[in-house]
Amino acid sequence: MKKAILLLVFPLVLLPQFAKVGTAGAQFLTIPVGARATGMGEAYIGVCEDATACFWDPADLVRIDKVSVFIGGFQWIAGFQHVNVAFAKRLNPVSVAGGFITVFDSGEMEETTIEEYGTGNYFSYKAYQAGVSYAASLTEKFSFGLNLKVLGEIYGPYSSTIAWAWDVGTIYFTGWKTLRFGMSIFHFGPDIKPSGTYIDWTNGEPGDTMEYSPYPLPITFRVGAAMEVYQTENMRVTLAVDGVHPNDNLEGLRIGTEISLMDMLFVRGGYALQKDEQDVSFGMGVKYNIFNIDYSFTNMGALPDCHRMDVSISF
Repeated sequence: MKKAILLLVFPLVLLPQFAKVGTAGAQFLTIPVGARATGMGEAYIGVCEDATACFWDPADLVRIDKVSVFIGGFQWIAGFQHVNVAFAKRLNPVSVAGGFITVFDSGEMEETTIEEYGTGNYFSYKAYQAGVSYAASLTEKFSFGLNLKVLGEIYGPYSSTIAWAWDVGTIYFTGWKTLRFGMSIFHFGPDIKPSGTYIDWTNGEPGDTMEYSPYPLPITFRVGAAMEVYQTENMRVTLAVDGVHPNDNLEGLRIGTEISLMDMLFVRGGYALQKDEQDVSFGMGVKYNIFNIDYSFTNMGALPDCHRMDVSISF
């Protein structure tokens, strides 16, 4: 057991600790999805067992019994709207398929140019991703999953992007009590190049007409472990730890817990280490029949706190 934990944590310690902020685009892809996940401080890769696995570790889809549907939306920083929908269905005893959509919308903003502050014209920034998922159990203990998706950004009437990417994940149940390990890599694909052109104002005067430079996607590597540390007929306590390595920021650690009472009421808490303007999270959930309603609160430091509420259906 000690060796397994060392193998999980040691590579994270060796990773270089320097930030490359601003080197990757499509940052809407890095916003965490799901009130249950965020209520646990984003320590979720070994916990997920519904359609939200499409956004965390597609291999976790193998934990779905028959059908799972997820619908969630919340207001992000500066009034941006973030909406997510996911669906998954078991195909046979060893495989599950699904799909997911994310829409990110700024709402209307007034245009400002170098010559004029507030022109009276309005535009909006919109971004999206849509994809399909597949997961399969290779053995009783080991499963893998894959997402294939299309994504893009629309910068009002000025420019837009479209690209493809893929995500891959694994989940391994050790057989020692309920301990499991998960790993995922998200947003792996070619660089994105915005359409259109712009005027170069480098020297304070209008210059050449330039094409936009391509930029990489925010590739994120995540590895984690989860286990029920206390379990009776009416109560369950789950502890989870995730290590996160983005390609444009510092490595971080996520720690979370969930207390389940009679598999009907849930209380959650979590902490994010080395994440800009975010630390403590907590949440709660209610399960009734096939419905789950979850809520989470995330402290965003100097930024407005984030509240999430979503609904999932599993049967």
